[in-house]
Amino acid sequence: MLSAVEVQSLRMRALRLDGTREASVHDIVTWCGAMQAQDLASGLWSLGMRLAAGTTGATQADVEAALERREALRTWPMRGTVHLVPPEDASLDASPHGREAPARCGPAPRVPWP
Repeated sequence: MLSAVEVQSLRMRALRLDGTREASVHDIVTWCGAMQAQDLASGLWSLGMRLAAGTTGATQADVEAALERREALRTWPMRGTVHLVPPEDASLDASPHGREAPARCGPAPRVPWP
């Protein structure tokens, strides 16, 4: 039987929130399968928390550049909710409801940065 602390530790490790860093945004979304990103700023932050870049960690610019390189795609793969997914999995994850979401919801909003 695992203690509560052991369960918490395993969960943090599985979510890559234990200090483990991935080499690329692609590696992060591949590890997770899909990452909820309805709120773009939160999605970028979530990637940045898991990305190894430089001695001080990843910046917003690092994450945005990786998305521009299409290391991950922001799309509606399931539940009508925007997620970040590996590009090679984008069409595999799409459920019938996910495919209808863009027409139903309109395009994803562009979020201005401060």
